[in-house]
Amino acid sequence: MHTAREVHTIRAFAPEIVTGLLRAGYPVRLVVTGRSMHPTIRHGEAVLVAPVNVQSLRFGDVVLYVRNNRLWAHRVIRRRMVSGVWILVTQGDGACRPDPPIAASRVVGRVVAVERSGRWHRLDTRGRRYWGLIRYSIRRWRCRLGFCRWCPHFA
Repeated sequence: MHTAREVHTIRAFAPEIVTGLLRAGYPVRLVVTGRSMHPTIRHGEAVLVAPVNVQSLRFGDVVLYVRNNRLWAHRVIRRRMVSGVWILVTQGDGACRPDPPIAASRVVGRVVAVERSGRWHRLDTRGRRYWGLIRYSIRRWRCRLGFCRWCPHFA
């Protein structure tokens, strides 16, 4: 699941520490708070975040990025080049609306697995990415049709 290097578990979400470890090439295990990625990632579950080259990011990847001095783990739903800079639009699988666009340089890692019931479940396979995008699409249409009663960031 991870390289021979030590995996660091971070409980206090200090973006500077996490960013430093990932940019140095170390995978990081984080305990997630919040419901914006439910059901893919649930509140209190641990995720394994691997270092990433931003050029390798794909539609459907779950990425870890820094915004407003906080760490966010959301799915890439759009990717475009603007004036020579990759711009990403992300959204939580359980959210009604996308997040504000971010520069790809703010991405510090790719979420590759989630620990559930003592077992690691990969998120970085093609099938898992597509399944996540299907969940995102269903959620999007449910919100457009007025069936969403709860939205984690925009309540």
